[in-house]
This record gives sequence, structure tokens and C-alpha cells, in this order.
Amino acid sequence: MRLGIGGDYEKIKMVKDAGFDYFEYNVAQLSKLTEEEYIAFKQRVDEEKFYAESMCVMLPPEIKVTGFDIDLQKEVVPYLKLVIKRAHGLGCKKIVFGSGRSRNMPEGFWDRRKAYDQIVEFLRLAAEMMEPYGMEIVIEPCPNPDNNILNFVAEGHYVMKLTDRKNVRLLADTYLMQFNYESLEEIKAYVGSLDHMHISSPDRLIPYEGDGFDYTELFRVINESGYDSSITIEAFHPETGCAERMAEAYRLLKKNLIKA
Repeated sequence: MRLGIGGDYEKIKMVKDAGFDYFEYNVAQLSKLTEEEYIAFKQRVDEEKFYAESMCVMLPPEIKVTGFDIDLQKEVVPYLKLVIKRAHGLGCKKIVFGSGRSRNMPEGFWDRRKAYDQIVEFLRLAAEMMEPYGMEIVIEPCPNPDNNILNFVAEGHYVMKLTDRKNVRLLADTYLMQFNYESLEEIKAYVGSLDHMHISSPDRLIPYEGDGFDYTELFRVINESGYDSSITIEAFHPETGCAERMAEAYRLLKKNLIKA
């Protein structure tokens, strides 16, 4: 099992020193770097020998994949060409397709079947472009009110099956699942399709032992499911004591996950 935490450019060494195996970066932010900024970022990653094995926020909100007059060749392909190459250069193996505002059905567009078709078309296109790099997409279900499609783990699994590509898998975010009143048992139900997870405390902070929350059920379900891929802590960072909190979080996961 690989353990990581979301972090920006300045926190690479902090995440590494805390004990994690990788950091998770933001694809949309990666696209906004100048070439000089990206080269400096890559040099830092290579020097530390510590890589962004997963990345989230696959698309910025201004790039849409559902709705009226969607043109993937014009809007999506040039963007993907840039970010896939850059992500690969930082050691990325999987990109999270959450991007709720990109896949949201816009006002006045309620053809859900067409929206599914549009999402599948996008996923197949992206999967084909990522395949030569040995990279995969993991579909992240996101709850309302942020998103009006792809809300549930079961729905993410449905779209994964429709896409029917080996390098398109599924993600479960235990923080987001609570908004849909989804049982953690869904992890066990879909473990054969899961290849990434996001976790945090119930208030979206970095979890640690003694933070006032009981993680017994979470760890029980993960262990019983046999899940053995990557888990990223996706959470807000404290303004002070961030390094210590990351180290505490790593110890919590290492202690409680069987194969960590």
C-alpha cells in the first residue's frame, strides 16, 4: 500500500520527511505553470527523488465536458497534451477525475444520458492519450451541491464500466461519501474496481490520533476489503505545525492499515 498526502510545491520535503511515499499535486495548477516554473518544479522533485505519483483536479472549471456545443478536440486535447506530459515528468501514475464544475450539467441541459455519453467520450480520449505514458484515470464521485452528475461510488463504477478502458478505474473519497450518506461498506463492494482513495478527518483536516474522531470503522473496512493500492490524505493543512501534523497522520495510517 502506498500512502500519500496532498501538497504544493513548497511542501515536497515536508511530506517526504513525514514518512509518506508520495505527494498528490493539482493538475489544473500544473497547467498554469510557465515552462521555467515547471522545469524548476521537476528539478526539485528529481533532487528529492520524491514524486507526485497521483494528481487531482484533472480539469480546470473553464474546460467543460458536458453540455451544449462540447468540442473535445478544440478545448480538451491541447490541454491534455500539456498536462499529461508534465504530470508524467513528475512521476505521476494516476490522475483523479473529480473536476465537478467541468462535468456538471449546465443550467438548461438535463439530458443525463447524453451527459454520460459525453463523459465517457472524454474519458476514452484521455485514457488513450495517457496509455503510452503508463498512466491511468481514477473516477472520483463528488456529492451535491457541488456536482449534479457522478455523485455516488456506484455511479462512478457505472461510468467506469461504460468507458471500458483498462486504465480507467475508480476512486472512493470517504469524506465525500459522508455527504451522500454512503456506507463505508461500499469500499468492500467495489474494491475490485478501486485503485485510489482519498481520506481525511470528518471536518476535512489532516487526521491524527487524538483529534477527537474515531477512525476504527474506516480502518476496519479498508483492511477487511483487502484494498492494497494508494491512499492520499486530501485535507486542509493547518497554518502552524503542519510538518508535525503530517508526521502524526502518517503514524496513524501506518499503525492501523495492515499492509502499510
